[in-house]
Amino acid sequence: MASPQRRPDPENLRQLEDMRHRDVQREVGPGWRFGFWWIWILVFVAIWWVAFGWGNSGGYVWGHGRAVATEPANDAVLSGPGLPILNAATTSKHIYIGQAFTIRNVPVERVAGAQAVWIGNAQNSTPMLLILPSGSNTSALAPGEWLNAAGRIRKAPAAAKAQQQWGLSAADAQALEKQGAFIQGTEVIRAAGHSATGR
Repeated sequence: MASPQRRPDPENLRQLEDMRHRDVQREVGPGWRFGFWWIWILVFVAIWWVAFGWGNSGGYVWGHGRAVATEPANDAVLSGPGLPILNAATTSKHIYIGQAFTIRNVPVERVAGAQAVWIGNAQNSTPMLLILPSGSNTSALAPGEWLNAAGRIRKAPAAAKAQQQWGLSAADAQALEKQGAFIQGTEVIRAAGHSATGR
C-alpha cells in the first residue's frame, strides 16, 4: 500500500524561497544595480542631446528644421571673405583678379542687365558688378534684395565688349572698365527673409 503523500510545509517553502532570493542577490550585488541606473541616465542624456542639443544648437532632430527660421530678418550685416574686395577703392579692385569671392547678406544696388547686377552697400563698399551664373535671370531681382553670392573675381572686358556681352548701358560698361574687375558668380541665392526695404 502506497504511503500517503505529505503536503509541503508552507514554512519550508517560504524558507526555500528566501534562500533562493538571497542567492540571487548575492550573485547580482548592489554594484550591478548602481551601474544599471547609470546606464539609463546615460541613455536619457544621449537621447536628449540628439533631440535638443546643448546650448543653442537645437540638436540633430530639431536643429535642422530651425536653421532658416531663426535667421534674423533685416539686422544681418555683410560678411564673408569677399568683404575686402567690396570695400576696396574703385581703382584697386583689379588686384583681387583670380581670387575666390564669397559674401553673405549683400544688397542689390541696381539691376544692370539680364544677367548682371551691381551689389554692395553704398555706406561701406563700392558697388561691384556681379554676373549671375548661366541660366539665371535678373528679372526676379530688385534693388534692395539681399543675396548670398559665391564666385571668382575676373578681369573686366573693354566697355564695348561688356555692353555687347551682358547688355550693359554705356554708363555701366564705363564704370566696369574703370574698376577693372567683376564677379563671375557660381552660386547666387536670396538671403532667406532679407530685403533692404523690410519686405
